[in-house]
Amino acid sequence: MSQPRTAVFRLKDPLKFEHGANLTFRLVQNFGGSHTIQKFKLSAGKDFKRFCNPDLPIEEQREQHLAAKFKEWADTESAKAREWTSLPPKEIRSEHNVTLTVLEDDSVLASGDNPNRDTYTGLYEPGTGQVAGIKIEVLPDESLPMDGPGRGMVLGTGTFMLSEVYLYALPKGATAGVEGTTIELKNASADFHQENRDPKLALDRVLDTGWAINGEVGKPHWLVLEAISPVSLEKGSQLKLVLSQHYIHQETIGRFRFSVTSEGEDLKANPWPADIESILAKSAEDRTSEEVNHLRQHYLSVAPELH
Repeated sequence: MSQPRTAVFRLKDPLKFEHGANLTFRLVQNFGGSHTIQKFKLSAGKDFKRFCNPDLPIEEQREQHLAAKFKEWADTESAKAREWTSLPPKEIRSEHNVTLTVLEDDSVLASGDNPNRDTYTGLYEPGTGQVAGIKIEVLPDESLPMDGPGRGMVLGTGTFMLSEVYLYALPKGATAGVEGTTIELKNASADFHQENRDPKLALDRVLDTGWAINGEVGKPHWLVLEAISPVSLEKGSQLKLVLSQHYIHQETIGRFRFSVTSEGEDLKANPWPADIESILAKSAEDRTSEEVNHLRQHYLSVAPELH
């Protein structure tokens, strides 16, 4: 609806006619209920084959065309992909005694008490190296309202609002109660946000604003933040992540996962889920056949030519 559409019809046998001949077209519209075309344009011309090798059967041409388009897309998107490492929390706590359970995929699931507001504090050990950016994924789960990823039940079922994100560097052996050295963050971006709930609000230090995703519940979403100055960590050094959720009506996160990257320049949230970005971040030569097939299936689901 409200978009231009095109239909192409090929003749079984080509027509041959002299210069100046007229062609008559009949468009039969018998569906009823005023289902007729309001505005249209007709074009006629020689048949042509649009794909790679015009002498091949059309099915093979299409397959070659698809392969070329897929490679073009993968090469372009790979340049934007980052290598992310998800981290399981060594320690995780809720300010208001929510039960926080670490799952096998390094994500944290909230259950039990459901306060109006809460703050989650996690302690992570990323290992030796540089941290230039972080990603916070909010993930659906069947235990949450409308599969989450939030625990909200009033203003929007399955919603949340992330008011503020804080990140600190802690020395080896420190507990989550230690304040640590602040790691300043910038360039907040997300795959999606609802109106007036921009991801940048998760860094404005105003507790009644923040990032939210009402209108797209029941799906994974992610927030990406870049460190103003990349941090070099020694063995045993820790990161403390604080997720402040100070809105109302139980709009807290139901399930989340924390990841880090050493690649910070022009860092922003990409439109693909974590598993797709992980494959795109690899060189084409390093991808397994299963990964290539998974990537191809994702491409088919998003290719503009197919939608």
